[in-house]
This record gives sequence, C-alpha cells and structure tokens, in this order.
Amino acid sequence: MNNTKQKPNRPDGELFRREALQHYSSAGNSPGDVLRLSPSWLGWTYRLLVGCFAASVLFLCCGRAQEFAEGPAVVRAGERIDVTTDVAAIVSEVLVSPGQRVETGELLVRLDDARERAQVDRYKREMAASVAASLRNPGDESSRGQIRSLRSQLDHARRQLALRGLTAPTAGIVLDVRTRSGQSLQPGKIAVTIQDGAAAYTLVAALPGHFKPQLEAGMPARLEINGYPHSFQHVELLRVADEIVGPAEARRYLGQEIADAIPLSGPVVLAEVALPGNTFTVDGVDYPYTDGLQGVVQIRVRSMPIIVSLVPGLRSLRKGTDHGFSP
Repeated sequence: MNNTKQKPNRPDGELFRREALQHYSSAGNSPGDVLRLSPSWLGWTYRLLVGCFAASVLFLCCGRAQEFAEGPAVVRAGERIDVTTDVAAIVSEVLVSPGQRVETGELLVRLDDARERAQVDRYKREMAASVAASLRNPGDESSRGQIRSLRSQLDHARRQLALRGLTAPTAGIVLDVRTRSGQSLQPGKIAVTIQDGAAAYTLVAALPGHFKPQLEAGMPARLEINGYPHSFQHVELLRVADEIVGPAEARRYLGQEIADAIPLSGPVVLAEVALPGNTFTVDGVDYPYTDGLQGVVQIRVRSMPIIVSLVPGLRSLRKGTDHGFSP
C-alpha cells in the first residue's frame, strides 16, 4: 500500500493551487464576492425591525395621550315648575296627562271639595237672606253687621274652595303627573310638573370632583345617550358649580324622582351642559330629548405626547396643554 501523502499541486512559493489559478484566469479575472452564509429571510427581518423601531419612535413623539373627565348626566327640562298642594285632601279628578300643553290658570287637578263647596253655598244663602232682611228694614243695624260678617266668611270659604283646585302657574307642557284619582295628597306633595314652554332642555352632569380646577365654561364635550352606543352628540359646557359635593347632595339636586337611578360614588362637581337643540340624531334619525333621559358626558381635560406621559421629566418643557373635542 502506498502510504505516501500526495502534495497539493501548486507552484513553489504560491498560496493557491494551480487548478484554482487556472479557474480564476478562465473567469476573466472578475473579482470574487463575499460568502453568503446567512439565510435570505434574515435580511428582511433586520429591515422590518428597523422600520418598526422608527415607527415606534415616531408614534411616541407624534401620538397623544388624552385624559377625560367622565361622569353620568341627566337631561332636565329647563324652568321646571312643580305644582304642589297646600292642604291635605283626596284627589277627586286629574284633568291633564304628560305631554299636554296647558295655559296659565288652567285647572290641573281637582281635590275633594264637597265640604268647602257646601260652605260656600250656605254662606251665599245666608248672605242673600241678610240682604233681603236689610232691604225690608233699612234702619236695622244688626242686619248690616250680619252682612259684613257673612261677607268675610264667604270670602274665606271661597279661598278654601280655591285651594281644592291645583292650577297651572304658567303656560307650558305637562312633564309628569304624580297623582291619580282617589289618592291622598299631603301638604307640599308634588302633584304635577310643568315645563315652561319657552325654556329649552339642559344637561346636568356629575363629574369627578378632582377635575374641578381643570373645568371651565365653554369647553367642548360629547354626550353618549344610554341605549344608543357610539352615537355621540357634540355639546358645550355651560357652567361649573363653585363647590364639590357628595353623592347625596348631588342626587338631591338632580331630583328625587331619578336620584336612585344615578350611579354616583365619591365627591363630584355638578356641571350644566348646553344642548344644541331639543332632539338628538342617531343613524340619521332624530329623536326628541325627554326629561330624565340619562347618558354619559366626556370632557377632554388634558392631551400630551405619549413620550411626555412616559417620561414625566419632559413635562417641565411644556407650558400648557390643549383640551376639548373638535366636532
């Protein structure tokens, strides 16, 4: 067996073999290329990562983080007038219904007035008899004194009879009727609620109390009516209360008839929001606002670049913030 090791076929003093030099010469002395040992997808991955990093930096610098003051809101009829009774009585008849237009002085609810009406009729008869007696005997001073006494009693009986009828203090629309025939009414009890015909609807919102220093009149906001998701109505903040109150006081202000339906927790500040009209639009259809309709109000109180919110030290470089919604 020939165990001798064959030497490479290369000229003396040359680094490359003769076959390699011949192949290089036959290729026209073109330069070689870098060995490509990495897979082809690695280059595309690198470019993708660089692009994502650049997009992230651009998003952090140009994107904005926003903070909202959000809270429940209730539509209230402007110039609500509660018609109450001053006497304890049984309801005899209810003459109006919700949505009905009434005029000033129109009778709304008639209370049981049988006793008062009987007294008026009795004093009228006695008055007529006293007047007839005075005419038969003009010099009788006792008849004249009796006439004066009966006239005073008759006027008092008529005033008591007038209290048995609840009338509209102003022209408007009946919003709510809270009584029915046969029901017992106590003094101060609300029987009918009327909206002044010339007044518009307003929106009362209960916003978190810590946003009070950042809220001011004229700030744009948006309203989402409960039951109509993603249908935002652009509204404007009309006025903000001067003090922060607790949930119980806020519910008292919103009204006892809907107080239990408003979810409140913690201190709140009440704000009045102006509605652009008496209707709101959802999917191209107009719906009327009604008293007691609930929703959620959002007011943008702060907007800053995302990078500033991530690096709080950069806030000192900014002298102000913008807020509000653009319709």
